[in-house]
Amino acid sequence: MRRNILTRSEYALAAYIVAFVLSVFLYRVFPPEDVRVVTFFPGVITPRLEGEVHYLPREETREEQVEEFIRHLFLGPKEVTHTPLFTHDTRILSLIVTDTTVYLDLSKEAFFSTERLQVSFRQSLEALRKNVFFNFRYIKEMNITIEGQLPYESPFLGDLEKEM
Repeated sequence: MRRNILTRSEYALAAYIVAFVLSVFLYRVFPPEDVRVVTFFPGVITPRLEGEVHYLPREETREEQVEEFIRHLFLGPKEVTHTPLFTHDTRILSLIVTDTTVYLDLSKEAFFSTERLQVSFRQSLEALRKNVFFNFRYIKEMNITIEGQLPYESPFLGDLEKEM
């Protein structure tokens, strides 16, 4: 008479299923403290963007996540074969994240750089957009200003031109 005993392979399969369910549960209850992101920087030899993997602390809101990512991007690459996109003194003056749009206002150091960078300002802006769009898939549009002014646009004077 045969008893209903599981075979070794059935025990192993059951153990794998239990371990998988347990790991998913623990991941949901205790998420990892760091978030993996990919940053893109121009190379030293060519201005072609190349990726690097970085780990950032987990932030609670979308706005905090994007701000932490951009601040980290301003620190520059960790690889010596890559160059920074902006000078190290570039600051975020304001940042607003809606459902699908980022509004970012940078300090004038982003445009008026004393450091010699590998890429032009226009290329830096495009690389910044690529970095944000790649790491935050829900963002579809990014509006960047320098101290409230759209780059390469004439300044807004409002009613001042009528008074002159």
